[in-house]
Amino acid sequence: PAELEARVLDNLQDRGLIRRSSPRGPWIHILGVAAAVLIAFFLGRQTTSEPLQPTHMLLLDSGRDMDHSPEAVQARVREYAAWARAGEANGSIIDGAEFANRGMDTDGMEMVPWSGDEMAALSGWFLIAAAGDAEAAKIARDCPHLNHGGSLRVRPLVTGSAKNPR
Repeated sequence: PAELEARVLDNLQDRGLIRRSSPRGPWIHILGVAAAVLIAFFLGRQTTSEPLQPTHMLLLDSGRDMDHSPEAVQARVREYAAWARAGEANGSIIDGAEFANRGMDTDGMEMVPWSGDEMAALSGWFLIAAAGDAEAAKIARDCPHLNHGGSLRVRPLVTGSAKNPR
């Protein structure tokens, strides 16, 4: 009976064993939890870190004995791209590119195909973000270019840029 239920509930409430729900029902609690989840979600999405700034440049020199066949070059490009993506994911590599097999000298100012010794010259670059020279050297030692007979030059960058001098 309803009377008995009301007396039992009153007795339990008086002893502090239960609380009667408010007229708002459980909705107030559900809305509170939903609001907390939304706030946490949006706070988690905010980033306070500055964008990574390049600190060093890796210049890739192709070795004279490096295999320059199209197949070997394609395989290296895939390997270097995978290395660069992993570095980008951990924040150490910002950008990079392969140089084309042509160039110009300042005396001729005409684009000419490179071959022979010129092919053993600069073949690409990577911009990296490192805490210092030692970390830049560690990143360079992991570059797959070294596994193919190439060498690297690691050069620190001066703070600022040509568009935004220090």
